[in-house]
Amino acid sequence: MGWFSRNRRAAWPDYSVVTSREEAVRLAETNELVPMLLLPEMFGGDTNPANVVFVPPLPPS
Repeated sequence: MGWFSRNRRAAWPDYSVVTSREEAVRLAETNELVPMLLLPEMFGGDTNPANVVFVPPLPPS
C-alpha cells in the first residue's frame, strides 16, 4: 500500500453523519462532542442555538 491509499482508517472520529442539532446534543450528553459558543459570553454572546456549535473535546494533555 502506498501513501495515497484510501483504505487507511482515519485517526479521528468521523462526525459527518451528524446532520441535526438533536444528534449533536445527544452526542454532547455522552461527551463525544462539547458545545462551544461562536461569540463568547464575555463579548456579548449568549446560548441562543444559532450561537452554539458542537465540537470534539480536546484530547487530554
